[in-house]
Amino acid sequence: MSLTQTSQETNTLLWTSSSIYQLTARGAVSIERLYEEPFTGYAPMGPDGLFTGAQATQLLSVLDRVAATAAVAS
Repeated sequence: MSLTQTSQETNTLLWTSSSIYQLTARGAVSIERLYEEPFTGYAPMGPDGLFTGAQATQLLSVLDRVAATAAVAS
């Protein structure tokens, strides 16, 4: 395992942890928020810099559904 690969995995883990924290604290995470701090501290290009195009699209779709569900429940 190279240092670059380890750094990428660490950033992915930290980015994911931040996402989970935001979901837990706020009930949803707006797509725009993923392209701001603290997320850009781990991935300057947002989720597009950590995940494949298909994975990023799926992630954004899930977050949209969570936000829609959270809005209805409030």
